[in-house]
Amino acid sequence: MARRKVYLHGKLAKEFGDEFEFEVATAGEAIRALNANFPERFMAALKDGSYQLIRGDLETGMGLEESHLNSFQLGNGDLHIVPVIEGSAGRGGKGGGGVKAILGVALIGTA
Repeated sequence: MARRKVYLHGKLAKEFGDEFEFEVATAGEAIRALNANFPERFMAALKDGSYQLIRGDLETGMGLEESHLNSFQLGNGDLHIVPVIEGSAGRGGKGGGGVKAILGVALIGTA
């Protein structure tokens, strides 16, 4: 399993830091690794928000959908977890207009 960087943005970066490195294969594993490092606090921070998960470069990477969380292999790509402001289209990634924000409760469900 490859080591990859997981970047937090916005309020998550302010509370927990902005860059981590884990041996994880999926976004779901990355969420579980963050929860293991910040028991209960990380999940509580996710609970009431919406997020975009982007594999690869923040601006040009692939936006992940809820169905990708535990099944899509990240390969060599890094992972960005970006809070989405309500009513905002968020950051794009490839085909950005079609990438939906994932509710925090769905991310919690992956863990």
